[in-house]
Amino acid sequence: MKILTYPNKKLKQKSHKVRKVDEEIRQLAYDMLKIMKVNKGVGLSAIQVDKPIKLVVTGYEPPEDANGKTLKKLKDNEVIPTLILINPKITKKSRETDIMEEGCLSLPNIEVPVKRSIKANILATDLEGHRIKIRAKGLFARVLLHEIDHLDGILITDHGRPVALAKNGRVDKKGIKKT
Repeated sequence: MKILTYPNKKLKQKSHKVRKVDEEIRQLAYDMLKIMKVNKGVGLSAIQVDKPIKLVVTGYEPPEDANGKTLKKLKDNEVIPTLILINPKITKKSRETDIMEEGCLSLPNIEVPVKRSIKANILATDLEGHRIKIRAKGLFARVLLHEIDHLDGILITDHGRPVALAKNGRVDKKGIKKT
């Protein structure tokens, strides 16, 4: 399994609803969690691994040293729970927003300042087929909103211009590295 990177046009397509939670979907979700962790991500959508279905995984566990001391924490020590969300849907977003630089596994070495709601409610299905409601805030809300954007073919560069680019790379008019 490989993460698609820009300028792959598949990243801009809309994902389809998952009709049935079966063993194939479960295995895909577990594989996505593995590839997300290996690539040091905090979220991944199925379209990023060339599966145009509405499936998102999240999670971040700070690394620890041999003594169990946390080595790298996220902003304000926020936690990103390990979740597998099928057909996630935003049901509510706060009017209050903030701007934060976001990165993306599909746009390596690029960060974009993105304005997002600081709270979001999400309705989704879990791997057992149960409906779940999530009330997220802060970085967790941002991660969920970012991954749900992917399901609609929206990339961080659709929100603004990149502020950090790969070294020694050429840049097109949207600020995307060309190889």
